[in-house]
Amino acid sequence: MIDIEQRRKVQDLFQEGKYDSAEKILNRMIKEDPDEASILNTLGDVLLKLDRTEEALEHFSKAGQLYCINGLHSAALSVARKALRMDSEFAEAHYIKALSYDSQGKFEDAKKEYLLYLKSKPSLKEPPVLQSCNAMTRLDPDDNKWVIRFAKVAAANEDDVLLKQAIETAGNRN
Repeated sequence: MIDIEQRRKVQDLFQEGKYDSAEKILNRMIKEDPDEASILNTLGDVLLKLDRTEEALEHFSKAGQLYCINGLHSAALSVARKALRMDSEFAEAHYIKALSYDSQGKFEDAKKEYLLYLKSKPSLKEPPVLQSCNAMTRLDPDDNKWVIRFAKVAAANEDDVLLKQAIETAGNRN
């Protein structure tokens, strides 16, 4: 649970330009509640002020994924857009946007964002690659290359359950 007094203190420190002090409090808050997206998002903002863009992007990514998990898609999209303003090639932001759009039934937007994520050539071992290829088999059912890619990624990750799913999907398309 978020401590309102700590949040106010962070906000005051941020307004006063005391970013190092705000960061210390936020790091303590994250230790207490590592799955609180708003704290991660705020820490990302503080890190940006400290010119630590890479760290900020990591926190924005975590916050965006947590917002998605919690069904807060507007917040997830907002964080993803903020990250893309910092780095237009930040692949994880495209993945977050894809998840949000997909969950909202905005399938064409989701498809576009999954493709942007996959075009960044992330490692096949990253879980979002597997999830993105799986989503594309559903979003683009007429293109069998997605089933093949999904199967290849599942095999590379030694995920027998998803490999079986890819094989079943391929069988259902014939």
